[in-house]
Amino acid sequence: MAINVYLLLEVRNMGTPRATVDVYKVCPTYEDALDVYREKVGEPKTIREDHGPDGLSHVWWLDEDATGSASITRYTLTGNIEEA
Repeated sequence: MAINVYLLLEVRNMGTPRATVDVYKVCPTYEDALDVYREKVGEPKTIREDHGPDGLSHVWWLDEDATGSASITRYTLTGNIEEA
């Protein structure tokens, strides 16, 4: 069985020794991940979509600037999924 999950993470201070990556949540839908971002940060000012050359990978970049951005990345998982 294959299912999609959506990982919301944020990268700050990119390119500096103080770079930080925060993983906020793995969500069942893009909309759920976007709602988590809205709760944590607010409404995104910009959203840019990237599709990989294979047509399978998909990333939404939120509030990009020179120091970082948040992103929602779709991953396809196969096999049995169990709750931790």
